[in-house]
Amino acid sequence: MNNDHFKLWMDDTLRSLIPEDMEVPRLRLNFSTSNLSWLCRNLQINNKQHPEIKQTMAKLNTLRMKLLFNKENQWRKVN
Repeated sequence: MNNDHFKLWMDDTLRSLIPEDMEVPRLRLNFSTSNLSWLCRNLQINNKQHPEIKQTMAKLNTLRMKLLFNKENQWRKVN
């Protein structure tokens, strides 16, 4: 999978984790580690009453932790 396909796949994955009726700035749905971190910090602000907020936050935080863990393991292999 090349980088463009991976980016599109990750964009789709991120969008699939967030219900369409949640209030989210459109640009934050483009996958990046900074957008994922932003969503983990801020998604609840405008969506705290949403019935799926807890599940959505759990999924986003799990994805973020997996990415951070993977990045840390890659760094350890190099050093």
